Amino acid sequence: MRYHEILTQAGLHEVADLEQQRIKAQKQAAKRQTVAAKRADLTHRIDKAKKQLADLNAKPI
Repeated sequence: MRYHEILTQAGLHEVADLEQQRIKAQKQAAKRQTVAAKRADLTHRIDKAKKQLADLNAKPI
């Protein structure tokens, strides 16, 4: 029995829809985690650069 034949049976298309929703939710969660990690990395880099600049400005010429 082919996949689309199985899905056309009563009730199974709802299961497939739920599975697709679950997969979509997992992808969105992974994307949010990636964005959060990139933001944290950039924030860390900015803070590090600000500290270096403050250290340079604190030194006498």
